[in-house]
Amino acid sequence: MAAAGVACFAAAHWVSADTIDEAQLPAGLNGSGVNVAIVEADSNPATTPDWYEVSPAAVTQPASKFTYIDSGGGVSSTYSTTNHSANHADPVGDNFFGNDMYGVAPGVNHIDDYDAGYFINTLIPNSIATQNNDVVINQSFADPNVSDEPELDYYYDLYVRAYPSTIIVSGAGGATNPYTPEAPGTAYNGISVNPAGMGGNGVTGPAADGLQDPDISAYANNTSTPDASYATPMVSGSAAILVQAGAAGYGGSLSSTETAAQDPRVVKALLMNGAVKPSGWSTGVTSTSPLNSYYGAGVLNIYNSFVNLENGLHSHVASSTQSAGTSAATYPTPAAGSSTDPMAGWILTSVTTTSTNSSIQHYVIPTSGSGSETFTANMNWWSQPTADDPTYADPINNIFLYLYDVTTSTGVAESISTADNLQEIYATVNAGNTYDLMVMKQGGIPGVTAGVISNSDTYALAWSVPEPASFSLCLIGLPLLAARRRRKTCLPITQG
Repeated sequence: MAAAGVACFAAAHWVSADTIDEAQLPAGLNGSGVNVAIVEADSNPATTPDWYEVSPAAVTQPASKFTYIDSGGGVSSTYSTTNHSANHADPVGDNFFGNDMYGVAPGVNHIDDYDAGYFINTLIPNSIATQNNDVVINQSFADPNVSDEPELDYYYDLYVRAYPSTIIVSGAGGATNPYTPEAPGTAYNGISVNPAGMGGNGVTGPAADGLQDPDISAYANNTSTPDASYATPMVSGSAAILVQAGAAGYGGSLSSTETAAQDPRVVKALLMNGAVKPSGWSTGVTSTSPLNSYYGAGVLNIYNSFVNLENGLHSHVASSTQSAGTSAATYPTPAAGSSTDPMAGWILTSVTTTSTNSSIQHYVIPTSGSGSETFTANMNWWSQPTADDPTYADPINNIFLYLYDVTTSTGVAESISTADNLQEIYATVNAGNTYDLMVMKQGGIPGVTAGVISNSDTYALAWSVPEPASFSLCLIGLPLLAARRRRKTCLPITQG
């Protein structure tokens, strides 16, 4: 591939309180046992070759946890004290794994610290021959050259498919103005992050290829304006916590369940489904564009995501088919007596179609109480790179999400984006009614029927009734209001 240039988003840092409700988690959930990577840009490799390095002292971690990989792929266990980026790499690392009041996942097992030029131009394009062995990879940089996007997306998505335990979390963009999504945050198989808060200089989607980036937003730690550089490691740290929790059996103690809980698609679904919707989130959200163009699924809340994980792995209770190519579900309700699913849960499963039929999988969910509740569901699946195609056109299957009120026999909501490999439903429902949450994979002839890349695909789905927002969404500014693991006073949040 052509060499890609990379740029950081900003170069300032401010301290934050517990903006993601991490204080509510069980003791010991801190990313323990998880290998991670941080990929940082050099301002100029010729003059500042160690710009990408995180100082162990700055993040209060032992030097033995770090391995440094420079622009030529050289490996060292020694931190350089010259030319490093104390105003970018250090605070990004601190938000990710700082062993102080700021780090989300201070218990991570090991940290590979990469020069971004080497990572993006050498390691990723050679994914079949090269693996970095890290589970969560943080990228707080972007390639400002939009012409690089299709090829970078292709290689990043291919890398995740080659090493399917890899969770890549990238800033959505913002390296250059206009602030639109930039690679590698535009890859289908990663998680794209925007800053939340007042005066944010994050991006506004969609990406050039129509993909609805960003996926999620998080509070950024910056002395001037919120920035993706420092929001991204908050999500990376949260991903490491969910991986640790899944491996520890919080989502279910069967070994197969523990493995499924650590899948990148499940982690992404849980993070997005646990996100809190800020005021004005629904502006511009439609059935074909189910995410907010700035906040994505909402603002990160790790506790909500953890509770969703704890509700356990469940499965669809019935399947049905309909003619291939139908653009909307006909709501074929499961037969009377079908088993049901709980009011919150998650699943990683496959769905298979034929050349003539689409396939529908049903999750029948009785609700309790009276009045109204909010039904939230998030689903994602991977793109399927099939050839070395720099244009990377139409790499995803069409998989749609529908919500049907079984009690009143009416459709409630649908998420039917054909540009994305994710869907979200966020709808008000009548408490006490029973709902059918339906996943429909479009059938047809792979490579011939639009939206059909293959007859089989694997998706992750997370759902929750009521809305996973039991804790207030807060905006924390300067000066320091509280230590990160203390409760705090909440203010309204608006997009800058």
